[in-house]
Amino acid sequence: MELEITENIEIIHSDMCIQKLLQLKAMGIRIAMDDFGKGYSSLDYLVHYPIDVIKLDKGFAQALHDSSGYAVLMKSLIELAHRLHLEVVAEGVEYLEQLEFCKVHDCDAVQGYFTGRPMPSDEVEPFLRSGRSFSVISAKNV
Repeated sequence: MELEITENIEIIHSDMCIQKLLQLKAMGIRIAMDDFGKGYSSLDYLVHYPIDVIKLDKGFAQALHDSSGYAVLMKSLIELAHRLHLEVVAEGVEYLEQLEFCKVHDCDAVQGYFTGRPMPSDEVEPFLRSGRSFSVISAKNV
C-alpha cells in the first residue's frame, strides 16, 4: 500500500507529521510525495522526510517540448532522487516523446493519459477484476 502526501506547508513541517509518517512506514506503508517540484516543494523534503517515492509534478512532462530547461530539471530530479534511493514517478505523461524521455533518463514509472484515461464508475470494478493496471506503469517496460 502506498500513501500519497502533498507538501502542504502547514502540515508537512510538523514533528508530529514526521512521527505519524514513520509509524505508517513501520506498518509497511510506502510514502509518496505527490506533485513534487512545483509550489512549495523543497529539496529538504527528500532528506528529512520518510518518503519512498517522489511523483514529479505533471508540469515537468508537459513542458518538455517547450523548454530545454524543464528537461534539464526533470533529468536532474530523477538522478538526485535515485542517488537518495528514492523511486521516481513522472506524472502527466501524455505522449510517446514524454515516455521516451522518461525511459532514457531512468524514471521508474509514469502516470498520465498515455497509460490510461479516467473511466466511468461502472467500468472501474470490471477493470480492476481483469488484473490490469494503467494508473502507474513502469517506464522501463513500455
